[in-house]
Amino acid sequence: MDGHKNKMEQLDEMEILTPNEILLKKEMEQLDGMEILTSNEILDNIKVYDSTVEVVGFVDGIEASKYVGEKQQYKVFKFYINNGQGRRVQVIAWNDDIEPVEPHVKLNHIIHLDGVQARIPKVARFNNGNVPYELQIQTNSTYCNLGKYNSEQLIDVEPQLVEFCDVMNTST
Repeated sequence: MDGHKNKMEQLDEMEILTPNEILLKKEMEQLDGMEILTSNEILDNIKVYDSTVEVVGFVDGIEASKYVGEKQQYKVFKFYINNGQGRRVQVIAWNDDIEPVEPHVKLNHIIHLDGVQARIPKVARFNNGNVPYELQIQTNSTYCNLGKYNSEQLIDVEPQLVEFCDVMNTST
């Protein structure tokens, strides 16, 4: 009976994948990792307020969830995905959307996000990505950890050249 119980516990701990996620994992096994990450061209053409954004990147930073707001009434969780080609995108989850995504977010692991919304950050100085938007996890978003990223292929994130007048116009 103990053997049966252990197998049941293992089944409970298994990640349930959609058919698309299974295909992505199979592709990952065949590719070198870099080929599946979302390109600069796609990241640069994401439209703000689009709530159907789909991206794949490796997690290069995680901030523990914390309470924010004047009365500490909001809970926020941030992490950063990188495409290995110079783009870094801040991903944010609020309140009840945190708990479902948090276990999938692991440093140096590739994550597939679908149905996230591109938004202008509430406070620009808190955006630690190098694109002008952040991606917000929504209740209907899906996410899948696709495994460890081969960091030997990692390139440095290149800073983007901006005009001083553009910086002055972004303050809140």
